[in-house]
Amino acid sequence: MLVPKSKDPVDILVLGCVEHEEFCYETRVDDVSIRVIHRLSEVRPGSDCLPRGGTKITHRCEITGASADRWGPAIGPDFVSGIPAAVNRLAELAGQRSGTPE
Repeated sequence: MLVPKSKDPVDILVLGCVEHEEFCYETRVDDVSIRVIHRLSEVRPGSDCLPRGGTKITHRCEITGASADRWGPAIGPDFVSGIPAAVNRLAELAGQRSGTPE
């Protein structure tokens, strides 16, 4: 179950999970499928995005179906606004597991 801020809870189906790499879930609303993919990838020191190296966290949302053109604008802003908190929480959990809060 996913509980968006100030919205009703929605059922989700976990489609896949690869430990320390990726997890993906999907929810269906009417004729639309909303798939969210969270991916972690190692970044070696010296890269442009993380000069000291670390873990790159990528979130992707794919909306498909007959009404996708309506749903994108309706949920896109909420999805994007929630990314900083989700990434911070994921980084916090990863730091607790590894012993280094980066």
